[in-house]
Amino acid sequence: MNVYYINLLLILGLAYPLCMRNPNRIKKGIYLAIVFGFMWFLATFRDGIGYDYTSYLNIFAEIQAAPNWSAVFALQYEPGFELLTRLMGYVVHTPVGIYAIYSFFIFAPIAVSIYLYCEDAWLSTWLYVMLTYFYSSMSFIRQNLACGFALLGYKFLKERKPIPYFIFVVIAACFHKTALIMIPLYFLSMIPLNVKSVSFYGVATITCYLLSPIIVDKVTDYFFTYYKNSVYVSLEKGFSMIFLIVPSMLLILSAKQNTLHRTCPLYPQAAPADKIHRKRCDDGLISHAHSIDAAGAALAQLPLVQQPMIVKIQRSFGCGKGRRGISNAGRCTAAQLVKVP
Repeated sequence: MNVYYINLLLILGLAYPLCMRNPNRIKKGIYLAIVFGFMWFLATFRDGIGYDYTSYLNIFAEIQAAPNWSAVFALQYEPGFELLTRLMGYVVHTPVGIYAIYSFFIFAPIAVSIYLYCEDAWLSTWLYVMLTYFYSSMSFIRQNLACGFALLGYKFLKERKPIPYFIFVVIAACFHKTALIMIPLYFLSMIPLNVKSVSFYGVATITCYLLSPIIVDKVTDYFFTYYKNSVYVSLEKGFSMIFLIVPSMLLILSAKQNTLHRTCPLYPQAAPADKIHRKRCDDGLISHAHSIDAAGAALAQLPLVQQPMIVKIQRSFGCGKGRRGISNAGRCTAAQLVKVP
């Protein structure tokens, strides 16, 4: 356990000198390289840690044992994962080498996404660990490989560029099918943000959360049947993966049902400081992704790049209110809000 405490101390200890005191992109990059490098080290040199530690070593051996490429793609896994694993067999054969490559493709996209989209890199990194995504990355390899590629497409979701965004989603789905849940997110993000839509999202989120054991049980009758009654969806050995989003749900429920004025950038970390309105923000922000991110692992990791932005808005930025104290952006769509001035 001591190495994990060291990891937490490293994230917080380097936060002030590299992220808070005279921050710049070089120091930010150094910070992410150090902390995610250390997490890569832990994930690479672990021994027997993670539900699927042995399973993925067996899967690696199974894919390498396939006589040809046709036999490889005839296996039950996603084609992107099969391709990566088969190619890995040309250069590595030990558990350390196998998990070194898997961990690199898991952590590198996360670190790059935080570097590109988050001003408070230390907070996103802290959330990555404290919301248990780091620990889950050592168990759910394919899901986390998909998460990384899905997050790389976040830029195109913000910029309303559907073709490159869908390309990244398809690439992510080549590692785990659940990444396809990112497709409807693009269209949901264009629905106007107002009290009614936010209320609907909130009620739908709570309903899906409360009924998630029943939903998962029914779904696994027909799809992903090998997960039926497994540790991944069972509460017998603690909270399952579908409950990891509880902290984000609490954030949603604590926010007011107001949206931001279109002149207030939804993603202030992407805007120059001199273009950001320096006012106190009285209203919380409820994002589309937060209200449906329990639907899949790829969505569940979007808070890594969103929650630091929400905290900053709540603390430092403000938007004009119309009558009844409701923001003038009641009819703004998320597509309009994400445009940085």
